[in-house]
Amino acid sequence: VVPQTLWLPHSVTDRRQHVLEAELQMPIFFECSNGGLGLSLDDTFNGRFQNLLRAQQFAPLGYKTTTHIRIGWPGYVEFRRQVQIRDETAQRNPVTMSRFALHLARSVDAFLRLYRWRIGQGPDSIMRNDIMIIGAVHVSAGSWMPILQ
Repeated sequence: VVPQTLWLPHSVTDRRQHVLEAELQMPIFFECSNGGLGLSLDDTFNGRFQNLLRAQQFAPLGYKTTTHIRIGWPGYVEFRRQVQIRDETAQRNPVTMSRFALHLARSVDAFLRLYRWRIGQGPDSIMRNDIMIIGAVHVSAGSWMPILQ
């Protein structure tokens, strides 16, 4: 698992309001029909969810309409991307698990493009097709961080 730096709001007031007193959701894990855990970045980015259990169920993301996907990969500048987590229907339903996974994949992909598709230098560098999205953690009201491997 990539040991990311956990994101927290900078001010004490924001930390209290958006973390300590907020109703944060439990972590989300992407369970697969083969008993595995996690989705490859490439499959997810390209909309291949046939192995994802509960792919069409609503993702338990809380009550906001948008959230920030944050990446705190060690040695790199903190990355964030805002995404919609409610659909465009009159009911404003939460997005599905597959849609949330796609939001995470697009965010990770944008982060990787910023660093020319690789993390690190030389033959041990991590390329886009090496990354798995295991799930996500709700780190504050309005922010989720992907669990990457």
